[in-house]
Amino acid sequence: VVAGLGLLGWQLGLLDPAAKGPGTTVVSAVAGLAGVGKTALARHAAAVAVDRGWFPGGAVLADLHDYDPADRVEAVQVFGPLLRH
Repeated sequence: VVAGLGLLGWQLGLLDPAAKGPGTTVVSAVAGLAGVGKTALARHAAAVAVDRGWFPGGAVLADLHDYDPADRVEAVQVFGPLLRH
């Protein structure tokens, strides 16, 4: 269980494209120490956003192995072939 999921509803409310708010919301990063649940939080938030219809085409999650230089994958390796077709 990800710590902070109790706040997720409030946070997703800020991002809801149908919500009446003060203006634009910018999301820049999810940061924290290894093992605190960053990926779980991002995956959960993405699933909720897709379920709410915010991304009618769906969403893509790719593990780029950022902390493992031996297995690191560049974004262009994942998305390049998708964008060329």
